[in-house]
Amino acid sequence: MVSTLQATLLAAILTAATMQSRLAQGAVGQGLLKTAWVPICGLTAELGTIVNQVYHDTTTILSDFTTLKRQAVRSRIFSRIKATTKEGTAAILLAEYFDRRAFKAIDNLMRTRMHAAIDATRAASYLKGRIDETMMLLAQSSSSTNNGCLVGTTAEQGKTYSAKQIDGVDCPLELKPLTSLKRQTDYIDSTGYKKLLSGTESGSTYTPTAGTHKFHLLGGTQAKLAYTEQFTNSHTPFAGYITVTTGGGNIVLAALNDLKTASTDHIKAWKHAFEAANQVPNSQRMEANNETAPLDERPTIKDAVMKLARQNEQGKDPDLEQR
Repeated sequence: MVSTLQATLLAAILTAATMQSRLAQGAVGQGLLKTAWVPICGLTAELGTIVNQVYHDTTTILSDFTTLKRQAVRSRIFSRIKATTKEGTAAILLAEYFDRRAFKAIDNLMRTRMHAAIDATRAASYLKGRIDETMMLLAQSSSSTNNGCLVGTTAEQGKTYSAKQIDGVDCPLELKPLTSLKRQTDYIDSTGYKKLLSGTESGSTYTPTAGTHKFHLLGGTQAKLAYTEQFTNSHTPFAGYITVTTGGGNIVLAALNDLKTASTDHIKAWKHAFEAANQVPNSQRMEANNETAPLDERPTIKDAVMKLARQNEQGKDPDLEQR
């Protein structure tokens, strides 16, 4: 028989072990650790560069279009100067070639690529806005004794936002200057979202163990954000990246694959931004860049030669005929 004293000691040991296990886990209603919020800062900064990529590529395409049209005009002028000569005929051919290239580029831009450019801009900006709004709320929710939303490694006073940084980490929660630069792809590229933490927490990977500084926005029970009565449904800050559960469990971060494929309402902004960013137009797709294939293999110049080689039924200069 186990004595009363032994039973009491055993119960105490088990209780202590249970408490120690809980302390080793991130606690409900505590702040986000730096390992969790720093990648979010990196992503929102990167989303702000997609519009710069769109601006860069669209202006490059329009510049290439202008160059092609200028070359066509110059070739026509030269063909008039060298009329009835081989050089004049060659100049007419070049003018036709440049005109066709310019038309294909601007037509492609109007019919398909302009939609892609605008969609990428609005999708990335929308997701960035959703992320920035939540991040700014957390950065502003800080006090010396009991509020710690964005923390370092422990349940301490929350880090605040200043000069586009949080705790020395670049985190521009605003629009970036519009410049003609290529986008950055450290956190989102053609394969999906990268470097963000994901899934159910194991240990103190997302939130610190219990401490005096709390973060009730990450607690869905009646004792935390859902004061007096537990929420009926989970809520999902950061456009669905974080799920705050209703049953008192700790937060869950979305799987990276779900961010680019899930189409449910609470998280679909991530999918839209990923897909739209992959459709940003560039000069290669627009057919406005220089061709490098041999002359007899370029479809545009073949078309031009065929047009000029046709018999003109009215006996007029084929260069003056309507295309």
